[in-house]
Amino acid sequence: LTLSAGDRIVINTRLWWHRTEIPSNCSNVSISYAQDVYLDGRQLPEEEVMSNVEGAWAVGFIPKGTELLTDSSSTEELPMRRTKDKNEANCKLVVVKEEGEIPPQKAVVTLRDIQESEFFILWDESLD
Repeated sequence: LTLSAGDRIVINTRLWWHRTEIPSNCSNVSISYAQDVYLDGRQLPEEEVMSNVEGAWAVGFIPKGTELLTDSSSTEELPMRRTKDKNEANCKLVVVKEEGEIPPQKAVVTLRDIQESEFFILWDESLD
């Protein structure tokens, strides 16, 4: 995709992975500016800080009870925000009962329906 001076493009970056490349032989100045846009008329809260957010999100609708992933390794590295508030969370970690498996398999399961582009928030009772 090539843009010219004055062109604008609107992209849902939660659903489309992207990167910006500036050729090394470019002698012009290039400025990239990003802004949240709410097409339903909402306004960004003034106290919200604009920065990159690391996390994982749904690229489509996911129904309640869906097993998102299964792993036997540490869950500390999952790219999910964690909360101790069950009402805020939309998924939880469960131990999958597999006889004879050491270490036991763990799975992240959705607690409710998750909408497209919604971030995964893991319920973690151990948080203080």
